Amino acid sequence: MQRISPDRFCIAKQQGRLVSATVLGKRRDGYLLGNKFVFTKQQDCWLECQPGEFAQVKVWR
Repeated sequence: MQRISPDRFCIAKQQGRLVSATVLGKRRDGYLLGNKFVFTKQQDCWLECQPGEFAQVKVWR
């Protein structure tokens, strides 16, 4: 998991798919951009997970 810039989060929000996934045992809402899961942990902290760092993805339609 790595921290990303607000600009990268905006791109994920515009181009990604709204999903929820399990990250480190907690369910998080965020965006799936390609094979990466992008979510916000706190108000000004945006994180990106690589494949294998998140599980149980549910795509919202």
